[in-house]
Amino acid sequence: MKKLVPLVALLLAAGCGSDGDPKPAAAAAEVGPAGSPCPMPVTFKIAEKWKAGTVDAGSEILCEIDSKPAGSLGFLRVYKTTATDLESGLKTFATKSKGAEGFAYSDVTAGGIAGKEVSYVIKQDDIEMPKRVLAVSAANSVILLEVGGLDQETFDTNVKAYELAKSTLKLT
Repeated sequence: MKKLVPLVALLLAAGCGSDGDPKPAAAAAEVGPAGSPCPMPVTFKIAEKWKAGTVDAGSEILCEIDSKPAGSLGFLRVYKTTATDLESGLKTFATKSKGAEGFAYSDVTAGGIAGKEVSYVIKQDDIEMPKRVLAVSAANSVILLEVGGLDQETFDTNVKAYELAKSTLKLT
């Protein structure tokens, strides 16, 4: 039993709970409200050292949160779609990527808000890039929160910031 205690402590410190799901990253700032780097119809906390910013005008991306300042490669991106329901918004978004496959849809709750989520991979050559996208209704549209990684390792790092955003999501 004494040998199990350090192992459990190590696993918890690594960000894994007893169920194997990633735990949210530590929060540093909030994006979404007026005056933040990305005013949007939703707000959420972003992980320490991640940097939020807007993308060029005319883009469907409302906000891009970069993980590079935290030592990882990847982004959280928030999109506003013209979809009228969550499932069609997710399907349209996920299936437009070349090489996307293995779609797994589920009903989720994000910060107390009912939503839908899809997990899938994009296969290009010998590389598999995991993706996860959350959809919620806000401001008469479907808002999508996307996380991905260049490979499973970067995805596993970045998904902690996604879980933080998802767990702190609020409508503005």
